[in-house]
Amino acid sequence: MQQAAARSSDEQAIRETVAAWSEAAGAKDLNKCVSFYTDDASVLPFNAPIATGKDQIRKVWSQLMSNPGYSLRFGSTKVEVARSADLACRLNRVSGSPASVCFSRFQSAS
Repeated sequence: MQQAAARSSDEQAIRETVAAWSEAAGAKDLNKCVSFYTDDASVLPFNAPIATGKDQIRKVWSQLMSNPGYSLRFGSTKVEVARSADLACRLNRVSGSPASVCFSRFQSAS
């Protein structure tokens, strides 16, 4: 039962982190948005090469945010934490413009 409670707590922490990340993206807060990525994270932007590392990820987000009519919100539709608690997977829901999705690894505030 403790494992299930811990996974539930981890799932909630991931949802809260994604909500804060979405809020930063929606507010065009570039520094806050990039702060959710680990130093070795990768982003797969639409119709562009993979961006690896915070410098390249910052460029991707900067370009996205500079597009006229930029508006972006995202959230988790499903979060699953492995029984071992060392891996989590989430499915996104994205809305806004431009219509591109970044899949990435991120770190929680804790």
